[in-house]
Amino acid sequence: MCSFKLGIFTLTPTCCRVLIALRGARCVMKAVEPLMNDDWNKSTTSIYRNLWGGNHFFGARCSSFYLILRDNSNTDELCSASFLYCEPGWYGADCKQPCHCAFGISNCNRITGACEGGCARGWRGQSCQIEDPDSNNTYIETSTMAYCSPGTYGPSCERSCHCAGNEHCHIITGQCPSGCEDGWGGSTCGSCRSGRFGENCESTCHCEGGHHSCDKDGFCYSGCEAGWAGFTCQAECTPGRFGPNCASTCHCHENSSSECDKVTGECNGDCEAGYMGKDCQTLCPQNTYGVNCLNMCVCSNLAQCNRIDGSCACVGRWRGRICNESEPQIVAATDEEVNMGQQVFLSCTADAVPEPQMNLSSSDFPGLRVSVRPLEQNQHQAVVKVKPETSGTFEFLCTTRNEHGFDMKKLTLTVV
Repeated sequence: MCSFKLGIFTLTPTCCRVLIALRGARCVMKAVEPLMNDDWNKSTTSIYRNLWGGNHFFGARCSSFYLILRDNSNTDELCSASFLYCEPGWYGADCKQPCHCAFGISNCNRITGACEGGCARGWRGQSCQIEDPDSNNTYIETSTMAYCSPGTYGPSCERSCHCAGNEHCHIITGQCPSGCEDGWGGSTCGSCRSGRFGENCESTCHCEGGHHSCDKDGFCYSGCEAGWAGFTCQAECTPGRFGPNCASTCHCHENSSSECDKVTGECNGDCEAGYMGKDCQTLCPQNTYGVNCLNMCVCSNLAQCNRIDGSCACVGRWRGRICNESEPQIVAATDEEVNMGQQVFLSCTADAVPEPQMNLSSSDFPGLRVSVRPLEQNQHQAVVKVKPETSGTFEFLCTTRNEHGFDMKKLTLTVV
């Protein structure tokens, strides 16, 4: 029995002659001379040369093979053989030849050194062993396959490469040796990378919450990020608008040198009247108004101060610029009962600012002299003196008015 290691083969028969057949494009069958007994003691290199004649006789793309081993008597008895691979990145009988492939060591033929996707830059030749600094090869040509021109790949070369630095992609897989060009992603750089879309992936997503959520058409399911609007979030905010989906309104003072920032809303100057803060989005606090909310309100009696100009919105019957004046209101008019011939004072009280005009009269007592006197807390009183000579019930009318309004009330004098 003979046993020896032949570089990439281990043969374990009593073999004197070896026929080697290779399957694949441009592969041939070659017989070698019978091994002599003294050959078994020679080095692996010597045996290799005896078997192969020192030449690689198979084509660049041969990747599968089988051995037909015959004994010295030329019978059809087959000898057993097993195949030992070289380490990735090396090839040849003694596995000492380095691969120089464009797309990594996995594309290197472990027997021939031929590269499936072509030679690396700076190398050429069938086994990519000829150093050539001017070579820009990234593919090889054989008669068994129509290779794509640089920049294309696929079964019919119908797909375009999108490699970084304008490098050529793998003619079969489309993979790029140094990654994808800007905007492209995926294992073959054939789809837009996250955050990009559109023709040639030239458009950038502007989705709320980050750049990585738009679909292939640019639609953002989360809405647009600050500064952008539209179905595909490609429209910049128009002047005077800012924020996500451009939904917020700028509040910059007219003395500002520019519109607000389309993203933050910040103004390059003062805020317009009624607003304050870095982005001029904070309403003036209660009792302040004006540019940057620097003025104090002077409204009275629970009036609401306008945050823009400081004007007061009066409530109830209050009137005036700061709501410290009021419509007149009769707050007291007391009925009286007296004996005939007895003198009595009739009165009514009104609340008003400024001081109102008042009258207390009766058609039954013409020519009454009315006295109006001030009381405390903006009140005024109208008083008349009456001395009835007949019995009966008599009506009096109290009236009051000022620039803000009018009020009246009846009172009764009963004479017995």
